[in-house]
Amino acid sequence: MVLAFIVGEGIHLSGAKELLDFLLFPVGISVGMVLAWWKERLGGGITVECLLAFYVIHRLAASTFPKGWAWLLFAAPGFLFLLSSRLSRRSRLVAA
Repeated sequence: MVLAFIVGEGIHLSGAKELLDFLLFPVGISVGMVLAWWKERLGGGITVECLLAFYVIHRLAASTFPKGWAWLLFAAPGFLFLLSSRLSRRSRLVAA
């Protein structure tokens, strides 16, 4: 889905802020999602941290947070990977 947006809209990196935004969202979030298939906690953490950094940088640069719910929706699996990691860790502790 993210790739469709990139292809459809194109990439317009006119400065350092845009490049950093692009590295965090979608690149960082996508890398986190891929890693999460093997290491749930690591990949979920990378996804969520990239999303938070994206929001902070956007807020500092534009004085507003990114508009719309799509940013959170794209990164939602990262939160689910973290939850899954936490639940599986808890179940291993109870079973031991």
